[in-house]
Amino acid sequence: MSSPMRADVASLTTEAGTFDRISGDLEATRLQVEAIAAQAQANLNSPSAGIALQAALQRYREASHQQNVLLSQISENIHVTGAQYDATDANNASAVQTAMGSVL
Repeated sequence: MSSPMRADVASLTTEAGTFDRISGDLEATRLQVEAIAAQAQANLNSPSAGIALQAALQRYREASHQQNVLLSQISENIHVTGAQYDATDANNASAVQTAMGSVL
């Protein structure tokens, strides 16, 4: 027989925070890339180089945004799952206690 599944809600919350931190780190990196791109734009000698830089920067923005959206969704899902698990566990414990109280 397999052992019962256990969830450590505090650990889930900590791990959700890890995804939030990673998302924040990615956002900080995106801002650095934007600053570097702005500096590079000023130093470009040809219009086509500027267009290429802007296209690359736009692709980076889109990818960065998508990563942050996914990380936020993961974090939110972990938080919700932990809260739901905790509530279900408390409800089930209460139901067992009530059932046992009526038996004894």
